[in-house]
Amino acid sequence: MDVITAPVFGASDKPIRMLAIWRDVTEARKARDEAEAARHEAERLAERLSAVLESTMDSVLVVDRSWRISYFNIKAMRLLQPASQARNENRTSSRPREGRAGAVLSAADKPRN
Repeated sequence: MDVITAPVFGASDKPIRMLAIWRDVTEARKARDEAEAARHEAERLAERLSAVLESTMDSVLVVDRSWRISYFNIKAMRLLQPASQARNENRTSSRPREGRAGAVLSAADKPRN
């Protein structure tokens, strides 16, 4: 229950009554609690998925319907980083093997129907 109270003033600006409004908020609280639980579950699952995608040995790149990158894991970042940055980090494993990156990039350049 939610209770709202307020004084009712008379002509002499003195309170003459008390107004009380009672509302049953059981359903609203239940809906809010269910939405909060669903949000926590979605966050937990998103963290779990992120952990899986980050721990895989593969490069993972997710694009939306407009072919914009919406997610990439650390392996994909290393694969797609500029060669000058890779040289500065002294990593030879960050270079893409011949044909692999070209296939990803050429597929990303193609418009979807």
